[in-house]
Amino acid sequence: MVTMQTNEKQIIQIKALIIVLNQMRDAVRQVSPKLFQRTENEDTKVTFGRRDMIYETILEALEELEDQLEDLIEEYEEDED
Repeated sequence: MVTMQTNEKQIIQIKALIIVLNQMRDAVRQVSPKLFQRTENEDTKVTFGRRDMIYETILEALEELEDQLEDLIEEYEEDED
């Protein structure tokens, strides 16, 4: 019973994190031209590299959370049986 409650809480927390990261991903996509403008001393490749790095990091985090969520759901369903 304790495991089920813990799994339920973890599932809810991971779902919330996925929602937040999806919003962050969309924000980086939409706002990136303003946030990542090239300054006089910056190379364009560096500027776009930063944006891409942030975007890729968010995508990697989303993938990891989705994998964790799948595992927890499987455990939860096994515990119910």
